[in-house]
Amino acid sequence: MKILSNLEKIIEIRGNETLIEYDNKKLTFKIFWEKVLKLANYFHSKKLNKISVIETEKEDFFFYIVIFASLIAGKTYIPIGANVPIKRIKKILDISKADIVITSRNLNKSSTNIFHPKYIDKLKNKYKFKIKKSNNDAYIIFTSGSTGEPKGVRISRKALDKYILWIHETFFNDKIIRCSQHPSIGFDLSIADIFGTICSGGKLFPIKKKIDKIFLKKFVIKNKLTHWISVPSLTDIIFNSRKNKNEFKNIKKIFFCGEVLRKNHLKKIFECNKNIQVMNAYGPTEATVSCTIKKFNFKNYYNFCKPTASFGKPIKGIELSFTSNNKKEGELVISGDQVSNGYLNNSKLNNLKFIEKRNKRSFITGDLCKKINGEFYFLNRKDRQIKLYGHRIELDEIDNLISDKTGNTSLSLKRGEKIETFINGKLNKSRLIKYLKTKLPSYMIPSNINLIKEWPKNKNYKIDEKKLLSIKV
Repeated sequence: MKILSNLEKIIEIRGNETLIEYDNKKLTFKIFWEKVLKLANYFHSKKLNKISVIETEKEDFFFYIVIFASLIAGKTYIPIGANVPIKRIKKILDISKADIVITSRNLNKSSTNIFHPKYIDKLKNKYKFKIKKSNNDAYIIFTSGSTGEPKGVRISRKALDKYILWIHETFFNDKIIRCSQHPSIGFDLSIADIFGTICSGGKLFPIKKKIDKIFLKKFVIKNKLTHWISVPSLTDIIFNSRKNKNEFKNIKKIFFCGEVLRKNHLKKIFECNKNIQVMNAYGPTEATVSCTIKKFNFKNYYNFCKPTASFGKPIKGIELSFTSNNKKEGELVISGDQVSNGYLNNSKLNNLKFIEKRNKRSFITGDLCKKINGEFYFLNRKDRQIKLYGHRIELDEIDNLISDKTGNTSLSLKRGEKIETFINGKLNKSRLIKYLKTKLPSYMIPSNINLIKEWPKNKNYKIDEKKLLSIKV
């Protein structure tokens, strides 16, 4: 893998520099690499093929070491986030048939071999640098399934290699890189943080403490971050003030993926710092993190919000098309180098979602999108279409109108036979309803508009719809 070969060169140059910093604890490139080689030797000598690693709330760097050791040894790693409950962890281990689990968590007599991370330092270093060739998946990451069973998405070493080389050339091509790591390792957006920063010789700042997650703005400013990667809804937490524009003078680039980016998100960012470059990407887990890119600056962003922000054009090695013959709008299909090897042990779903198109492996996304002047825009999830009183309704049409009119982020949901809209911020509800009545048919007008202070988040820091509907407002 090219990314690992490049990393060896970086280690030689920056051996004594800090690679990861968290809560006054630091790990240098050299020590990181020594631990990686020790563990890679252990995986290879014990003939372990599937390595599961479970993140902890308290940072001690071991899961970064496990991830790179797995790849060097030619193995497959299976990342599990810190906030995943024990029952679900056991389900994942059962489905994946992991050979070993590296964790400090108590799994209550798990049938899988447990290796405590404290033993990494006790291993002997007999491993000379040599990347093992392998046809194994680079990683298997588990996402939620509609049946309640977690789905294991298989990503090849080739796909991961291509993606990290691309994000290095596109986003991490700077001399100074101080990047956050906000997503859990169980969320594929963390791939961009971890591999992008480490393989570019940057400095990684994990966000693990609850207080740091609550006060993200302070974390960004305190650590003088230059690069930020997250879902767009975190914009409302970080860029919430225009009083002191110098607060964000260090941030050079922002990379968004995982949620819809809206005009109001971009406006808030550029009001704080006009010189920030914002990159909006699109991609399901099945396409190796992201597979498109659109670059925004202060001058051009308004022209590419119709009303959601464009997610741009496909990156090298990727083609986008629609399931229908319509070339301008429909359900998006991704074809090319980064498409997943499929779901683990799930032939039925594989046959439904993975196809051959234009002689390329392709994935049917379930996302409804449109194409305008070569730019792609997100419209709605296919499963965000609802039927109410016999009418088919696109819930995102309501939210796009609200966002465009008010500048606030909103989310409309179906509760029984009603539409409820949740809005982050303050506004005059009666005026908004009056406005919506001039734009929408009566059956699309929300029955309730609920103003909330902040969005509840799920384990991947996306807006949690179930929690939202349980809030008493």
